[in-house]
Amino acid sequence: MFVTQLVLRATEKDIRSYFRKKVGCKVNEVILLKDKRTGNHKGCAYIEMGRMEDVNKAVAVAGQPPDFQRFPILVKASEAEKNYVVPAS
Repeated sequence: MFVTQLVLRATEKDIRSYFRKKVGCKVNEVILLKDKRTGNHKGCAYIEMGRMEDVNKAVAVAGQPPDFQRFPILVKASEAEKNYVVPAS
């Protein structure tokens, strides 16, 4: 997944904790995109979910402010999730 509009003080731990505890998703990895010169992140991150079902839960919180900042974040499915077909149960 791709998350944007993060505040500069947001950390990987903050993002992982929010999606685990508040949204109820299993998070495998959080990668903050960083500026090569300054080392600060650019306000966006890739998040790898543990289960495909969690992608829909996470996208549903788009437009809501997380507990570590005051304004909403944008959450989108990345190309990997768009190309994945969930097998019928």
